[in-house]
Amino acid sequence: MKDLKLFLCELESGRFKDIIHTLSVRDICSECDYFNPTIKDISKGYRCHCIPRCIAATLHPELQEYLWVKLGWIK
Repeated sequence: MKDLKLFLCELESGRFKDIIHTLSVRDICSECDYFNPTIKDISKGYRCHCIPRCIAATLHPELQEYLWVKLGWIK
C-alpha cells in the first residue's frame, strides 16, 4: 500500500500519529506476512526483520486488528 505510514498517521485525526512515527512503518509493511493478515502464503510475503521497531512485533494484537479494519484488510 502506497503511503501506509501517512494513512495510519491520519487515522482518527492523528490519534496514532506518535506511535506510528516511533515505529519503522514503511509502505512495504503492507506486504509483510507478519503484519498483513491477508497474506496466507508466507513464501509470498515480505519480512524485513526490523524488530524492535516493527509495527507487527510492537503493537498490541487488538490495536493491530483495529488498524487492519481501518485498512480494509478484515471486517
